[in-house]
Amino acid sequence: MDHGMFAVRCATKQDVKGMARLILVAKDRTKDTLLRTIGEEGILRDGFGECFHCLVVKERSQSTVSKVHSPEPGEMIIGLVIYFFAFSTWEGRFLLIKDLLISPKHEEQCNTVDLLLIQECGRIAKEEKCYCVQFDIPRDDSTSLERFCPMAFTFPEWLTIRFPTGALIAMASQENKEVSDKFIIRSATKEDMASVWYMIQCDAEYQRQGDEVKIDGNVLSEGFEKYFECLIAESLIPGSIDSYADDFISNKLPRDDRIVGMAVHYTIFCKHARKVVHIEQLYVLPQSRNQGLGTELLKECAKIGLSRGCTEMNLEVLDHNNKAASLYKRQGGVLFSEYINLEFKLPSIVELI
Repeated sequence: MDHGMFAVRCATKQDVKGMARLILVAKDRTKDTLLRTIGEEGILRDGFGECFHCLVVKERSQSTVSKVHSPEPGEMIIGLVIYFFAFSTWEGRFLLIKDLLISPKHEEQCNTVDLLLIQECGRIAKEEKCYCVQFDIPRDDSTSLERFCPMAFTFPEWLTIRFPTGALIAMASQENKEVSDKFIIRSATKEDMASVWYMIQCDAEYQRQGDEVKIDGNVLSEGFEKYFECLIAESLIPGSIDSYADDFISNKLPRDDRIVGMAVHYTIFCKHARKVVHIEQLYVLPQSRNQGLGTELLKECAKIGLSRGCTEMNLEVLDHNNKAASLYKRQGGVLFSEYINLEFKLPSIVELI
């Protein structure tokens, strides 16, 4: 994609040196603090082209967007966006912009450069049949909010909880015999997706948003293992299963009555912490709450993250869910409320293009 003197293309491994250099010096539109130097080795090791993808902007007007285009001698990367494909348990696959960086030498053109990058992400999302593009903007960045909010849905009520490496190590070392005597935590299989879908619907109905779940069991099964993984909590003690109101969708869904909790997760990349295990949804059925099961699911996600070289785990919580926030803070989570999540649905993405 060309725009006057700028062009956007997909990054290649030959761009890694320029990407690493830009990460160190860039004007960061997300204002995220660089906690450590990633370097070329870190970018390659942590999944470039697999865990995450990258678009770069260069100052060469004669080039065009191409998935196979390679860097030309002497070209300079002046902006980049790190993105990957993620999965919403309510709406399906989406493209998540994690970092959007611009060279300090081109601050005057940053509005043009970041729009080019977002437009190209929109084109890719449409091509890949994603339902939206998401990215975060600092709450105090009034210019960007005024510019993009009219085209996007905003979710100011969602806050991010980050668990640093020390918290992951502490959680992974915990043992709770009372929980292990009553429940087992295991990796989900395709056969468990009906029960997972049931719990997704239960969670939505608990939040009085039962009609907002747009996917069905087939979409969930297709996304499993390709876009997300899942831990299952299975009860070892037979008991009664609570039901919601008769008119709730969840009462009509098949499920295994032994499955009482889940944690949907996947691995992402961001420049401040490299590899991160992200928990998309953690849920425990009402009859199995207040027994330490939520903490146990968190602990098992932490173990998975550490085994894969992740330096952080994160998740999102509603600003009024004080009970969940307190649980996460007790486990070493740190609350971040500096950002607002923006979601560009397909009509808005087409408008951007």
